Amino acid sequence: MSYAYNYIYRGGGMPMIKQEAINIICTLPDNVTWDDIMYYLYVNQKIDKGLNDINSGAIYTQPEARKRLQTK
Repeated sequence: MSYAYNYIYRGGGMPMIKQEAINIICTLPDNVTWDDIMYYLYVNQKIDKGLNDINSGAIYTQPEARKRLQTK
């Protein structure tokens, strides 16, 4: 059995990010490529960052963003 299998199915402790990565990989089809895995992990990371930015208020409204882009 793999290292990931032992942790997922035998209840070992693992950092949250590592567990999330394993969960994502486990949902992918069996014929997945390395590029597919990297893409899905990257997209998930970007989505998490965006959600964290929203929750912390680190966002611009559309008019604010438009104004910032026009002044540069």
